[in-house]
Amino acid sequence: ATKDKEVAKTEDKQMTVFPRHWMLPSIPSLKEASQALGLYMEDDKELVRFQEDKDGFVLTLDTHMYRPSELHLTVKDGQVNISGKHEERSQDGKKVTIRQFQRMYSLPEGVTKEDVVTNLSADGVLVVTAKKGGASKK
Repeated sequence: ATKDKEVAKTEDKQMTVFPRHWMLPSIPSLKEASQALGLYMEDDKELVRFQEDKDGFVLTLDTHMYRPSELHLTVKDGQVNISGKHEERSQDGKKVTIRQFQRMYSLPEGVTKEDVVTNLSADGVLVVTAKKGGASKK
């Protein structure tokens, strides 16, 4: 009886996978939900969402194709620069595939380098928050 209760508990839990851009055409309900949330509104395949208000912005990027060590973020001269570069080499060394991206965003007025906060989830979703007083709120 105890084992049945444990199975029932695990069946109740649903794993929510962050929807990828390529999933949207094949699952209409995902497309509708993503539009309602403002996800993937541009043709940029890495950009999930960019929300801006009077206090700053929150940027969400899909970086699941890159290792954490392949992602770089710098804040300099009022600019947030995010880049990623991934190289794959064939075993015989005759073929190299390189995938890379770079995004640059201006910091809103009143937002400093110290106000920029990043978070990389286990499934490769990078969230960059640049809000006035953002670092001191945590």
